[in-house]
This record gives sequence, structure tokens and C-alpha cells, in this order.
Amino acid sequence: MTSVQAVIFDFDGTLYAMKGVYKLIFAAFCFPRVAYLPRYMRIRQQFIGDDFGSREAMEAAFCEAFLKQYGVEDASYWIKNSFSTSFIRTLRFMRNRPEYETILPALRKKGIRTVLFSDFGLIESRLRALGLQPELFDHILSAEDLGALKPAPRAFQTIRKRLQLPAKNILVVGDRLDTDGAAAQQEGMPFLQVRGKDNRNWDALARRLAAL
Repeated sequence: MTSVQAVIFDFDGTLYAMKGVYKLIFAAFCFPRVAYLPRYMRIRQQFIGDDFGSREAMEAAFCEAFLKQYGVEDASYWIKNSFSTSFIRTLRFMRNRPEYETILPALRKKGIRTVLFSDFGLIESRLRALGLQPELFDHILSAEDLGALKPAPRAFQTIRKRLQLPAKNILVVGDRLDTDGAAAQQEGMPFLQVRGKDNRNWDALARRLAAL
């Protein structure tokens, strides 16, 4: 692998394992509109790779899809006041993958910058709920901030410009090949996949990160 000077980490499924039980907890927190949660996730999946140009345009597209597909008229209110708060509450029951508290400072000591890029907003609040401090990362950015969902090119291009590094020197770590992996590939960035819904395969990847 080419000399790594920065690492972009995905959030959900990468910093923690997305076990099925947590989805049930998430849904319970969304009561009484429990059915909105899987519908919202399906809508977001329909738009992967799309660049809306802004946060506002992205939200409008989600709400329009909610209305057309499910007849939901209060989607904007639900996303801001139920989905977001329920997401944070659910993360308090989760545990980050082992070694992140040591891996991230170790990378920084080696001069390797760290970036957290999430598909969802409220990153700092979600990090703290998970038990990680935002200060562990040099840059924090979300797809919602940009209005562009991975693998839309603008997502990683924005990060590369901030880092002012060649793409080949920026490693991407994520769990999804269709978003994280595809975004890395089209920008010419190396990619490491976090596999599985548990930590059985995590130790080997953690060792690779520690050895950078």
C-alpha cells in the first residue's frame, strides 16, 4: 500500500458493529411512528450516489419521496425531532469497536490525519453517545452537510481538497462496498473493508491500521 498520510473513516457499521438488536431498539425509540424508520432507510438507499447540491435540497428530496411513496406529510418534522434523537439514544446502548481509542491517537502521533465522514448528521453528538470524543478526528464531515450521498464524487473530493493530499495517500475505511468502497475506487483511494455485523474480523483490520 502506498504511504498513507490520512485515513477517512466511515461512521455507522465502521466505528461500531450494527447488530440486529440495535435496530429493534432504534425502532422502539421511534414509537409511535415505528414504520417510518424502515421507510426512511429505504428512501435514503434509493438516493445513494446522488448529489443534491445542498442540505436543504437533500432534505426536500427525502420528504418528497416520503410523500409520494408513503403518503407521509410530516416527514421533515419526524426526521429532525424523532429520527435524529432516537439515533443518538440508540447509540448509547452500543459499543465502539475495540482499539479505536488507541488507534486514532497513534495515527495522529505518526503524522497521519484522520477524517470522519458519515452519511448522517449530528456527528459530534452521535460520537459522544457512542463513547468517542470528536477531538480524536482532525476533520468531521457528513453527507448531509454537503448534500451529497456516497459514492457521489463531491464527497471525497471535498475531503481531499481539505487535506491537500494526493488521493493515493488517503486510505478509506468503511463497511459498505457500494458506498465507501465505490467512492474510494472512483477517486483512486485505497480501501479497507470492515466486514461483518460483529467484531470477529475486526482484530486483523485493527492490526493493519495500527501498523500504518
